[in-house]
Amino acid sequence: MIKVEEVMVRDVISVTIPATVNEALEKMQKYKKPDLPVINKEKELVGIISLDDIIKNPNEDQIALVMSREFKSVKEGDGIKKVAKILIDNNLSRVPVISNGKLMGVVAVRDIVMNGISKLDLNDPCQKYIKEEVPCIWQDTPLRSALMIMVYSKSNFFMVLGNDGGIVGIVDTQDIMSSGEFLDELKTTELNISGEGDDWAW
Repeated sequence: MIKVEEVMVRDVISVTIPATVNEALEKMQKYKKPDLPVINKEKELVGIISLDDIIKNPNEDQIALVMSREFKSVKEGDGIKKVAKILIDNNLSRVPVISNGKLMGVVAVRDIVMNGISKLDLNDPCQKYIKEEVPCIWQDTPLRSALMIMVYSKSNFFMVLGNDGGIVGIVDTQDIMSSGEFLDELKTTELNISGEGDDWAW
């Protein structure tokens, strides 16, 4: 059985409370992470802060008031099959690894694929796992609106459609994190997420 400790990333980018939302955004932008583990001074994992949390709480400045305190986690001795099930069942791209409440690392889908599943003898055809319903957006959708749609549809990516309805590409959270202009705007603008107003118009 391949264990978490064999595939996890131990050098984790995190944020320590007390800290502000802007500090978290600066780290997200620098390291291109859509979420960050939140630890206290004793290095205990106390929450996760994500772009979702920030967008849904536009008037809060402190991470402690924005972060999600309920989160999934795994242990170093857990098998990657258990981790994969947690990731799939909860639509997560990565999950923290803890020991006695302290953050030890993070294991992501990429880590499992590159260092775990690649070692297994898998011969099933891809067709068996194809999803027929895939979220899509128009190529001229503003990035701010695309992110908010991504948040509320609980999807980590979109197929991008051109004016003729054909697929022209894919956009995911990593692409959004690469947009410095978007994050700079997010740090200084209160986003309207009620479904009305200019933020949803284009």
